[in-house]
Amino acid sequence: MSRKPTRYQHQRCLHFITFSCYRREPLLDSVTPRVIFENELERVRRWSGCYTAGYVVMPEHVDLLICEGWGSPLDKR
Repeated sequence: MSRKPTRYQHQRCLHFITFSCYRREPLLDSVTPRVIFENELERVRRWSGCYTAGYVVMPEHVDLLICEGWGSPLDKR
């Protein structure tokens, strides 16, 4: 049986997250999808209380530097 990974909450560490669009298609190649992504990123940032150090939106993927907020632990949401 595998154990759950250890979670280190409230360490104020930056996390590098990268994710790709479906089949690496250039779905973020125009202004409208990028604006929608930025609005949703801001909405989630406010909801979770996290800190966004920076992000890059490319046509087929996003790179994000984020730090968890001081609210409740992330695994309790």
